[in-house]
Amino acid sequence: MFHTHTMGWSGLCLSFRNGDDMAYIEEPKPSSFFGRNYRNEEDQRLAEAMQALADAVTSQCGARRMRAWDLRDSIREALYRQVLFGKP
Repeated sequence: MFHTHTMGWSGLCLSFRNGDDMAYIEEPKPSSFFGRNYRNEEDQRLAEAMQALADAVTSQCGARRMRAWDLRDSIREALYRQVLFGKP
């Protein structure tokens, strides 16, 4: 998942890869400059689904990042204890 940029528009793009084959699904462009009016209901649902997926990915990455920091701190404390006191 990544952002695509064109003149006056930025949207999400989802890519799928199977070996050398690659397919893209791009967020539909809104039909108005301001707001989120789309050509039809299918475009509206696709745009909402892609935004929900992007939000879920962001949330999951944030949670993993926090767990990594917690794990890093516990490893650091264990190493300090082992070096200072000889205890694992």
